[in-house]
Amino acid sequence: MPTKLESAIAKRETISPKNYLRKKALSSLSIREVADELGVKPWDVTYYIRRNNLQGLFPNNKQNRWAQKYKVRGEYLTLREISAKYGVSYHTLYRRIKRGYSGESLLRGKNALG
Repeated sequence: MPTKLESAIAKRETISPKNYLRKKALSSLSIREVADELGVKPWDVTYYIRRNNLQGLFPNNKQNRWAQKYKVRGEYLTLREISAKYGVSYHTLYRRIKRGYSGESLLRGKNALG
């Protein structure tokens, strides 16, 4: 029985899941970005990587564990990067994350959730 990841890749590509992941790793995508692209959870990608002994494919993945990245305007950025790029205080962004804001609403301000 194929996993969710294998099924998602089979719908999009004619290459094997291992080769697909190798191609994405070479293009510097993170596990989270690959999962978003395929419409599966990051855990599904991680599970497949561990099950098939492909741990070295995403060498920068350990860095992603320390600084959480958020998708804003099509990019994955840390709070510090969002703060610097869009001119919103780091602490304001942090509070908005804690209140449940995400994506574009992080940048908008009051009443962005409603």
